[in-house]
Amino acid sequence: MSNQTFLPPSPGKKTFLALGAIVVGLVTCMLCAIAGSVVSNPEVALQPAAVTPSAVPPTATLTETPSPAAAPTTEEATPTLLIVPATFPPTEPPTATVPPSATRTPAPTRTRTLTPTRQPTRTVTPSPTRDTVPPAITNVSGKPTTVFYPYNTCGPIDLTVTSDVKDQVTSSPAVTLNYSYWPANTTSPLLNHLKVDMKYMFYVLRDGALSRIVGYYAATVPVATEAGKYMGNSDGRLQFWVSAADDAQNVGTSAAQFVNVEYCPPIVR
Repeated sequence: MSNQTFLPPSPGKKTFLALGAIVVGLVTCMLCAIAGSVVSNPEVALQPAAVTPSAVPPTATLTETPSPAAAPTTEEATPTLLIVPATFPPTEPPTATVPPSATRTPAPTRTRTLTPTRQPTRTVTPSPTRDTVPPAITNVSGKPTTVFYPYNTCGPIDLTVTSDVKDQVTSSPAVTLNYSYWPANTTSPLLNHLKVDMKYMFYVLRDGALSRIVGYYAATVPVATEAGKYMGNSDGRLQFWVSAADDAQNVGTSAAQFVNVEYCPPIVR
């Protein structure tokens, strides 16, 4: 036999293949993890790692017999992928600049000046002076001065009384003729106060002066039909007077006057 040195097959290639498979698996796992992290956190970015070739010690060559001609075999260094999470400056939303609020100046309140309303001057109309003056009664007259009853064979049987009446306010006052029968030998009437309304006849201008325009009133006393009731077939007197009342109920009265009343017996044939 020749003096040759047999080298066993170098285990470096298989070893490198196994290491390569392991590295690929680790890299795949890390890439998956990084991909998941990037999806969940987009701020993380992949940056290429600074690859520093690391010296991998050569694998020892198994030799049964050291051979001086065999030189140590040096394998190329396997690059290592270093994944460093990217660091970005924190992104902050821009701060909105809020303009200062404008100070609202309240509008001046307009003060309403109330002008006092001038009250109209109330003119007090003085009440008319109450009429306290009674009507004036003048020129009272009774005719005839002797009246007979119950027959007209002796003379006139009716008494006619006239009078002037004037009032300053009432144009047509109420005028009344008052009378009573006085039998002979009596000093007072026998409680027979009789009345009859005097009728307005016309206006009379007295003494030619307009201020003397008066109303002329007249009334008739039926002596022939009523004297016997009070006189008892005797002679006597008839007393009469005139009264007048205005709208204010002021009553004026004239002075009493008398006429003679005589009994007239029937004619015997």
